[in-house]
Order: sequence, then structure tokens, then C-alpha cells
Amino acid sequence: MGTYGSGYYGKGYYGGRTPTPFISVASPGIIEVYNPTGDLKGAYQVGSGIFLGVDFTLSDSGPKDFSLYFAGFADIDKSDLVKIKVFENVNYFFQGVVRKTPIKGSSNVDYTYSGFGLSEYFDRLSTESQSYTSEPLEDIVADLVSNIIAVKSPINLNYGKIDAFGVTVNSIDFDYIQVSEALKQLKELAQSNGSQYRVGVDADGDFFFLPRSSEIIKNLVVGKNSDIGIPEYNPQDENRAKTKLFIKKKDGTFFGTVTSTEDNDVYEQTVTAPDIADGDLLSWATGILTEEEVNTRKASIVWEVEKIEPTFLKGDGRLRIISEIPATNLQDLAAFPFGSGVFGAGLFGGEQSNAIVLDDTLRVLEVSYHLSNNEAMRYIQLGLDDPKLELEVLDIRAELKDLKISLGV
Repeated sequence: MGTYGSGYYGKGYYGGRTPTPFISVASPGIIEVYNPTGDLKGAYQVGSGIFLGVDFTLSDSGPKDFSLYFAGFADIDKSDLVKIKVFENVNYFFQGVVRKTPIKGSSNVDYTYSGFGLSEYFDRLSTESQSYTSEPLEDIVADLVSNIIAVKSPINLNYGKIDAFGVTVNSIDFDYIQVSEALKQLKELAQSNGSQYRVGVDADGDFFFLPRSSEIIKNLVVGKNSDIGIPEYNPQDENRAKTKLFIKKKDGTFFGTVTSTEDNDVYEQTVTAPDIADGDLLSWATGILTEEEVNTRKASIVWEVEKIEPTFLKGDGRLRIISEIPATNLQDLAAFPFGSGVFGAGLFGGEQSNAIVLDDTLRVLEVSYHLSNNEAMRYIQLGLDDPKLELEVLDIRAELKDLKISLGV
């Protein structure tokens, strides 16, 4: 056993050995296919042979879903593990398990193989009878992954990707509930410290429980056609925050309330707590408010994937949207601060000196990649901290087609 791609698969359902690395140079991407025991079955390059292309989506919980398009039947079966690389990047952009394959003999000639990211296992697995008293939340999460998730799925435990900022839980019981519900409860408790958290499985196959990043991962120029340009940028604002939660204990009795500090219209809701100690109830409810207390700004953009060292975008981090400034206006702007960021040295130093920041608050909520023989495109859903988006299903191919037409890409 040994390192398996970028993650460790030395045991469990997908235990295996070290494969030969594949890198796509001449086409937008390459997929590697492994059987459930970890053996490499083969690799397919986009635009070569019968492999026509691939769509895949990354949300803030990691790889979400994917579809592979072929001109005939491929040696891919249900439960096979698929790993996707983009152009010359040596790291995986996606890992998922095949759930649907074309049926031989069908009059519908459609050779599409599809599946979901590894975080789907959270809905497929159940806890047993885990009880915890006065334990750090990080230890509870690690124990749940070690004894349930990693044992029953190809997901890896990586302690370095679990960070709950020292939150301690007085008492919590997981008595044969879905793992997804247990993780939801833990995330809500962690968020009582005011931070937003992401819970899922990354492209390395590692479980993660981490605060959302505020790092600026890309600068995009409105109206510029290049690897950092987007033809149009039309954000919209929406407000959906709660103002007060009425808390009921698990037995149905009223416990108390928590109130938002946001200045919004009245939006009250009654919530029933899980099986946790009374001392954790306010923290749990505060975590729910933290998750939903946002003034939402959303935008959808499309731009090409860089052919050289393509940037790996996931459902986390922020984009800085900037606009080029005509040279005639530079003198007028010289007396003002450079938006909320500085590029290069000095007030207008660096290659972006002829630009002004329009928005650097938007977070990457979901990224959909479309790779085919003649194009490599991203569809990006932007917004503020809005975890409800992970419940939505996007028709990637239709969205990409419509957006590309409307934006003139």
C-alpha cells in the first residue's frame, strides 16, 4: 500500500497502490478510473478516442457531481472512482464515484456516465451510538470520521483539515442518525463563535471541517477578454436573514430565544434542538443565526480555464472584481485610495495600476467546469456566505450554453 494520487488509500473499500501520474497537455483534461479495490483501470483524455468531454461541479462541500460523455461504451462501471485533472495541473480537481452508466441494448444512444463527489456518503452512512461529554469539537469530529466515515467509505481522515477553534461541547449524542445530520449539528455548534464553516470532502479525498476562507484567490477584470477577463458583471442583492429564533428542546418544551444583531425586517422562526445538553442550546441556535445572517449578493460569471497552470477554484475563497480605468481618468483618481486593495508597489504600482476595485466581497459558492475538445469553460456562482446554495441542483450544460450566448464568450 502507498500514496494513492494526492490522498492516502491504503485501507478500506478503495485501498490500492500508487498509480503512474497522468498529465493532460494537448487537451483540456484527463480522467483516471479506478475500481473499488483501488486498481487503475485506465485513463481517458478529453477529445481523444471516444471520450468527448466532462462536466463537473465543486461546491463549498467539495466535489459535487460529474458527467462523462463518450461516443461509445467505456470500461467504466458503477462504484468506480473517477479522478479529474485539468490541462497541465498535476493536482486533481475532482474525485467522485460513478452511480449511473449507459445500458447496453437501449435504443437511446446516449453514452453518459455520471456520479457524485465523495461527500455524498454523508447521506448514505448512519452513526451508531456515539456519545460525547465535555470534549473538544475537533476531537468529536475526528472520532466520527475515524470510526464511521473512513471505515465505510473511501474518504480519508486528515487531522490537519479539522479546525474548530477550540470549541468544547458539553454533551451530544448521535443515536443512529445520518452522518450528514450529525455533521450539520457539529457545524452549527462550531459557528457559535461567529465563524462560518465548510464541511465536506476535498479533491484529495480528505474529509475537512474548516472555517471558510476570506483569501482573494483571483482578480477578474470586467469588460476584458483574457484569462482574467469577464465580458459582463451584473450582481444582485437580496436579504434573507433571520431576526429571532425561538428554541424548543428535543422534548418539545420551550427553552429560550436568540436574537440577530442585523438590522433587518422581522423574520422569526421556531427551531427544535437535537439531543444536546441545555448548556449547548444557545450556542447551537446562535450557530444557525450565524449561518443565515447575511445580506446576500449574487452574481454568475463565465470565463475560460487557463491553459498554463490552471487555477484550481473551489467553493471557497473570494474573487476581486475590478474594472479598467481609461488613461484620461487616472489623474483624477490619483488623490483617492485604491479601492480596498493595492496592486504592486505604490498607490497605482503594478500591472493592475489602470484598474479600480468594484467588489472584493463576493465568495465563490459553486464552480462548474465544462471540458470538451474545443473549449474549457468555468461557470461560477458568486455570493456572500450562503450555504443554502449547496442544496440546489444546477443544470450545468444548459447554464453554460445560455451564459455563453448572453455574454458573447
